Amino acid sequence: MTVQEAIARSVDVRNMLCAQALMLIMHACKELAPGNTLEVRYNKRNVRRDLVAWAEVMEHEIEGYEEPPAAPEEDPQGVWRLYLKIGEPS
Repeated sequence: MTVQEAIARSVDVRNMLCAQALMLIMHACKELAPGNTLEVRYNKRNVRRDLVAWAEVMEHEIEGYEEPPAAPEEDPQGVWRLYLKIGEPS
C-alpha cells in the first residue's frame, strides 16, 4: 500500500501562518487513531519545517513529503504535500 492509499484525512493549510496551520493540523490529528496517515497540503516551506519539529516532539512520523526541489520559500499557487503518520499518545 502506498502512502497516498493510506491517507485517512487531508487538511489544507495553504497560505496560512505557521501557528494557524499547526492549530488546524493538531485538531485533525486528534480525530485520527494511531497509525492513521494525515495528508497536509501546504505552500510555505516554514510550515513544513515547523511541522517536522512538532511531529518529532509529539512522536508522530513523517512518512514523506512532495515539494519541488527548486521551490521558493513560498508559492501562493503551489500545492505541496506532507504525510504524517499519527503516533501513540504518550
